[in-house]
Amino acid sequence: MESPISVWIDEDIAELIPGYMGRRREDLAELSASLEHGEFDRITGIGHSLKGSGGGYGFTGISEIGRNLEQYASLRDEVRVKECVELLEHYLNTVEISVKPCGR
Repeated sequence: MESPISVWIDEDIAELIPGYMGRRREDLAELSASLEHGEFDRITGIGHSLKGSGGGYGFTGISEIGRNLEQYASLRDEVRVKECVELLEHYLNTVEISVKPCGR
C-alpha cells in the first residue's frame, strides 16, 4: 500500500480547505474531458490556476502539478498531460491534511 501524502495547513484557513479540494475535483473532471476533446488551451488555463493557488493553501504538490500541466498543455503533449491528470487524481485521493495551530 502506498503511503499517503501528508500536508500541514494553517489553522486560520482550515475551513476553506473542503471547498478548495472540492473545486480541485471539479478541475480533475474538466481536465479529463478537455484532454479527451483535445482542448489544450483550457488545460493550460486550469494548470495555470492550479499552479497559482496550490501553494497559497499549503498544497505545493498541486502547484507543481499545475506548473507541469501548463507547460505540457502549451506544448500539446497529450501523453505528459495525461500523466499530470493521473498525478492530480492520485494526489487528491491520497492526501492527508493535518491542521497546525496558529503560532506554531
